[in-house]
Amino acid sequence: MLRKGFFNTEFYFFLAFSVISILPVLLVRYVPSLDGPQHLYTARLISELWQGDELITRFFSFNPVIVGNLGSQYILAFLLLVFPAWLAEKIFISFFIIGLALSFRYFIKSMTKSGSLLYLLIFPFAFTSLFMLGYYNFSLAFIPFFLGLGYFKRNENRLGIRQVLMMAMLIVLIYLTHAIVFMFFMLMIILQMMFDLLYPLVFQANGFKGWALIWKKYLIIFGSSTPALVLWSIYYFSIDNVSLDSASFSSQPLTESLNGLYRLKILTGFHHGEEAGPNSLTFWSIATLIVLAIIPLPHKILSLLKHEPGKEINPEKLKWTFIAIILLFIAILIPDQLVTGNMSARVGVLFFLGLITWISLQKFPRIIMIAGLVLLFAAFTWHRMVIFKYYKNLNREIAVLEEAGKFIKPQSVLYPVNCSDNWLQTHFHCYLGVDKPVVDLRMPQANPEMPLIWNHSMMPGVLLGELNQEQTGSHWVSGNKSLTPVPADYIFVWKSQRMEVEEGVMPLLDKVSPFYSVSYRSEDGTALLLQLK
Repeated sequence: MLRKGFFNTEFYFFLAFSVISILPVLLVRYVPSLDGPQHLYTARLISELWQGDELITRFFSFNPVIVGNLGSQYILAFLLLVFPAWLAEKIFISFFIIGLALSFRYFIKSMTKSGSLLYLLIFPFAFTSLFMLGYYNFSLAFIPFFLGLGYFKRNENRLGIRQVLMMAMLIVLIYLTHAIVFMFFMLMIILQMMFDLLYPLVFQANGFKGWALIWKKYLIIFGSSTPALVLWSIYYFSIDNVSLDSASFSSQPLTESLNGLYRLKILTGFHHGEEAGPNSLTFWSIATLIVLAIIPLPHKILSLLKHEPGKEINPEKLKWTFIAIILLFIAILIPDQLVTGNMSARVGVLFFLGLITWISLQKFPRIIMIAGLVLLFAAFTWHRMVIFKYYKNLNREIAVLEEAGKFIKPQSVLYPVNCSDNWLQTHFHCYLGVDKPVVDLRMPQANPEMPLIWNHSMMPGVLLGELNQEQTGSHWVSGNKSLTPVPADYIFVWKSQRMEVEEGVMPLLDKVSPFYSVSYRSEDGTALLLQLK
């Protein structure tokens, strides 16, 4: 049991990091990101399907494949049954942050009772660039990921039926939340197995003696992963996997990879320049702790090799030294387009999570530990202030979009046109359907990789007025050609002040002008809503 003073120190630091994490989320209406609006809109559609909404049921259906990419959408869908979208998103993000911190604490405490409080580093590393892009499922999956690793560690020497079933459930949960993180979990199990097989050979006499027990333990774990592996295989082979170009391993990508690690690129959400200050402070704080932890390590390993009495070292520290080094090489060398996009960034996240696991297992003098936490908290606070500025600015634009959305009636079909030159706003039009049943013809997540798909057999074709896709020169999802087509109720133009410079937009609007009239136009021209006459 932790000493009272130690517990109080942990509690206050945990509280401080939690408040700084969540406060910027609470002070804005929405947490803007690239994919966040998609997840909210998909969640709204799921909640409407549960309630049997006729329009949504005609256009969308649940994916018959149990996809490994559905955690956030279903959690948000449950929340949307009770709360408006802006509040559901806040609850979800708060749950993610605190849940990740607690699951990481559980994982660390499963390996050591005397480690440092530097496991609190998980708070800054919850806000990776991928999370701030709205990759909610990928980020969320690390909660069951750490719970699974922690449960395995606590029960590795007593894997009965109950423990195997619990492991199987946790591993399936990891897969359901995100298939890539499931692959990462299996990689962690393999790396731990490699270390456990090598450790007795290097540091103990008669090293082969315990191999049978080690193999048995990991065969049980691989067996418990069978249900998730079956689901993963069905999912993988059900989608179209395009062939990827062979990756280049030249010195330039290697240089870029090392530079990205040094700049903590995975913690950059909006602007490299403005976030360079807090990221630099975070990097050098972590680098100092790494150096302090490495200095005595060679001597301890040498003593262990010599079997000197009283010089034992926690095998978990060595294990995670080994794992962190392997992950570093993978993060440096892996091509960006492998299995899925942003793979180098995803592995970069995994590397840093492995690194802070290693740091969390080290024992530091109390003064160093407290000083490190104070510096890291200062860097984290600084970074959250920078991010909050972007949250506020983007929410001003979302407010204009929401005002236009008030003129869209429920049970409507919407065709959005995006003229924004800001790539982050590509899916902002999804906000128009997060609080009412609306069919967005540019719904980006209705595909075989996601929880929902277009209901092609039941949905009618959609026209813009009386014009089809060929006549307008535009593209949207096609319906059942045997059904009578229906006109879209609205056309929404985002950043309409740029529609004259955006290729193809003015010719489209000229063609449909006989069928639509202006329903709403914002004062600055940011939002333009056209309604069917």
